[in-house]
Amino acid sequence: MDKLLIDINIVFDVVLDREVDGSSAAVMSLIDEGKAKGCLSAVSYATIYFLTNKYLDHRKAVNVIKDLLAILQVSAVDAKILTSALNEQGPDFEDNIQIVCARSAKVDYIITRNLSHFKYSSIKAISPTEYLKSLT
Repeated sequence: MDKLLIDINIVFDVVLDREVDGSSAAVMSLIDEGKAKGCLSAVSYATIYFLTNKYLDHRKAVNVIKDLLAILQVSAVDAKILTSALNEQGPDFEDNIQIVCARSAKVDYIITRNLSHFKYSSIKAISPTEYLKSLT
């Protein structure tokens, strides 16, 4: 069974109903059904709450966080993770945190729509569509 680190853009595809092909929702469903394991970095939860509250409302934001906690493992972020992220090659600190969390959690893939942000990652980053195709 694959272990996946879910990038925040995948969550927002589902929460904000912004995806075209349904692949982000399909990946989240695989995790919910126990066909894959998923994790989300601890820093992502705060960002997801903030943006969901901003664009929708507090109640929806709380429910989204509860739903995510029910199906995804939390990848801890501590001083060691942050220091390692500062030393990553990628130009975006938040994405570097995701990369270091992915390594720490020993995931098989990072699922993201922002593939260019993960070109320096030692963990393969693939789109949700690519991941679903790899299962067939």
